[in-house]
This record gives sequence, C-alpha cells and structure tokens, in this order.
Amino acid sequence: MKAARWVLPVSATALCLTVLQPSCDSTTAPETPPSLPEPTFDQVGLPSDYATTFRPFYVLDRPDNRQVRVVYANDVADTGAPFKNGSVLVMETYRARLDAQNVPVRDANGRYERDALLGIFVMRKDKWFGRRYREHQTGDWEYASFLPDKTPSVVGDAAAAGCAICHLDAGPSRDWVYRANIRFANGSGAVPTPPADQPANQPFVDNYTFVPSVITIKAGTRVTWTNRDQVPHTISATNAAFSGLLAQGASASITFNTVTTFNYFCAIHPQMRGTIVVQP
Repeated sequence: MKAARWVLPVSATALCLTVLQPSCDSTTAPETPPSLPEPTFDQVGLPSDYATTFRPFYVLDRPDNRQVRVVYANDVADTGAPFKNGSVLVMETYRARLDAQNVPVRDANGRYERDALLGIFVMRKDKWFGRRYREHQTGDWEYASFLPDKTPSVVGDAAAAGCAICHLDAGPSRDWVYRANIRFANGSGAVPTPPADQPANQPFVDNYTFVPSVITIKAGTRVTWTNRDQVPHTISATNAAFSGLLAQGASASITFNTVTTFNYFCAIHPQMRGTIVVQP
C-alpha cells in the first residue's frame, strides 16, 4: 500500500505573488506535521468507561477460532464512515463457551455465549495519527491492545506488526475498519447458514465460514466459490489437489471429475474447514 500523501494548503504568500498585487503582505505557512512520538508511547489509550459511555457497535461470532467479538464506538465513530477524527472503537474479545464436544454453546437467539475475556483492542483516529507505522499506515488510525486486567499489551510502534498490518486488508474504501456494515447496513454478526435455495455448486465464504461446509455433487460438476467476507481466504485441499486465493469479492471455480471426497481449508485461517463429496 502506498503511504498516505499529505496535501498541504498553498500559502497566501504564493497567491499574492501569482494572482494578487505584490503589495499583499499576509502570509500563511503550510502546517508542519508534529514530530513522531517515541516508539513505545501510546497515543491511543483505553477509555476507562467505554462499556457504559460508548454505544454498542456490533457483536461478531467468529467460528474459526471460536470467539465472540464485542465492539463499542464513541459518539463520533457512530456517525458513520468515513470516520471523523476523534473516532474511537473498542473491541472486547471473548472465548466462546464450549460444550463437552468443544462446540460453541448458543443462546436462544442462536448466538455464541461468552466465556472468558481474552483481551481488549482499541483503534483511534486523529490528525497526524498513523504516520509512525510508515508503509503499514492505515489512514489516520492508530492501535493498541490491552490484557483483560486493562494493562497495556501492545502499544506504540509495535502495533504496526499486528493491528495495523491486519487492518490493511480492510482498505481505504472502508476507512480501514472491518464489519462496520453490521452497524450501518443492518448486517449480521452471526455464523452464516446456507439459504434454503442455495445451489450445491455455488458455495460462498462469509464470516470465516464455508457455506455450506459440506457439498455433495455429481462427478463433472463445476463448483464456484464466492468470497462475501471482508477478508481474503483460500480454497486449499488437504491433499494438495487444488489451492487458490479468494480475494474479497472474488470467485473461483473448480470442476470435479473424480469420484471421491475432498477435504479443504483456508490456509490463512486454518480452522476454516470444508468437505466436497463427489458422487458417480
């Protein structure tokens, strides 16, 4: 990704020289960016009262790592994307409660129940923020993570290695924020299920899930996957018979002629699993 290019205002002096009379004596110097903070300095912080003063932004049940992600937004962030300076998003990551078979337990609404809090992640947008991440800059956002007891975990320049690089895939069109559509476009954070009329040869990927996870087809069928998720995935056979990258919004097709069962996974998110049963 190209680093952000700051467009600075033309000085009033330059305008006087080229447009106005030479006697114009007003001057406005271009704004100078402040010095970068020390590598370990945290410009993000953790709002102590976010759970009571911020607004619920979305809840995501993530099946590949069996987690529940609860996101809060301050009033500035909740006005919509692109996000204004002063926006703060806080994400609590919980382990999903598991049954005896290590399957996530669901509540009456079909959503994962929360178990232990694993960590807290914060992203804050403000003027001049993000420059410290250099080639990993994501607009004016900076990031920090905290342990469940709210002590700092990863802050400062170190956040580029995890948080900033991760958010690069969200891209400028979404202002580098994942899944804001759950809040702003009535999306769902639940684990997706296939529609009743879902064609067997047209599976899709969403919320870290191959939908459906098991496909039964006839030999000679061409199967086309479409990535509806907000992150890239792969379709990779465990026996190395096929493998391919599915970028966001992309599709890929494979024709299956051999009568057998193929197991496949996402090489980026290895807990994502799928099966193709090819019948005569």
